Amino acid sequence: MDLPVALDRSFGGQYGWISPFIVEVRRYLGLQPDELPSKKPNMISDLVEIAAQGIIEEGTHIRKQREAEKLANILREKKSKGVEEVWQCCAYLYSLESFLYKTLNANMRLVGSKEENTWRHTVRTLGPFCLLLWDDPYNKKMKTNIELYRGANLKPEHIAAYKKMAKNKEEYGSFQGFSSCSRNRGKAEAFGNTLFIIRVLFAFIADISKLSEYPNEEEELVTPGVCFCVLRVEEEPKTGKHVIYLELRQRFSSDDHQKISTQNTSYTEKDAYDRLRARGNGDARFDFDAAAHDYGGTNDDDGLLGRLGADAAYAAASFRLGRFGLRGALRDDRFDRDGNHIKEK
Repeated sequence: MDLPVALDRSFGGQYGWISPFIVEVRRYLGLQPDELPSKKPNMISDLVEIAAQGIIEEGTHIRKQREAEKLANILREKKSKGVEEVWQCCAYLYSLESFLYKTLNANMRLVGSKEENTWRHTVRTLGPFCLLLWDDPYNKKMKTNIELYRGANLKPEHIAAYKKMAKNKEEYGSFQGFSSCSRNRGKAEAFGNTLFIIRVLFAFIADISKLSEYPNEEEELVTPGVCFCVLRVEEEPKTGKHVIYLELRQRFSSDDHQKISTQNTSYTEKDAYDRLRARGNGDARFDFDAAAHDYGGTNDDDGLLGRLGADAAYAAASFRLGRFGLRGALRDDRFDRDGNHIKEK
């Protein structure tokens, strides 16, 4: 059975800090925003079993039942363990050459496309496993200022889309699936007809090289929903391979969120996840890390605060938090996976 593909693109739009797929998994499971395995250990056993059953159901659907049962049984062995061991197991299963990572990512990348029914089906089957992998208990803080590499096979129309984005540095796309990258350029260059050179400003990324079936690949796993802008696209004259330079960052955005929500006709009422994802000029959760980058860094707090003065979102945050609160936020505040402020202790 062929995997679904969004034919016109290899990336998604801007849907906010949290991937819509992750949000819909949590809705499907009936979880509140503060209900995650890393926060409520008593839910781990049941969630592992639901995830195992979903893997088997999806595997059976694509005629991979035996493989699915093997993967599910490996996961079930961790039902009575803590969130750390469960996450390590999920990272290992993801790294295997199996239908699991291929099917999960192929469907997650359909978020925002016309294939809504396809990716929403996967919310029910592979979504619980996805949530266990997303809720990383080790990497609670964003990684900053690192360079990663990713090899991929892109069609001409996909490369053309990146070239178009490179003409507008204010345009952002997103990777809605998990993105496997490498710290080693040589390893990434061995894959596909395209090399991504990725400058990470700040994003949630897990080093899974010690957990992977292939530790020599020096794999780093980038969280779904992370945004990027295209710096430039080059073509190597000798090999014909394209090299795409990206700048990667977590990013708040409310522009496209409603487009995702309203496609689902069965979901009509606002809930806690809408409030969590809300991002308007009246939202005091201003993106300070992003602003610090966009306006030239945080070494000069007074200068940065001055340059931010004309920003509508900043103005609303300033009114609510006050100048002193904003100054502290520039130095100390960060965001967790749900986009909430956390402070260094």
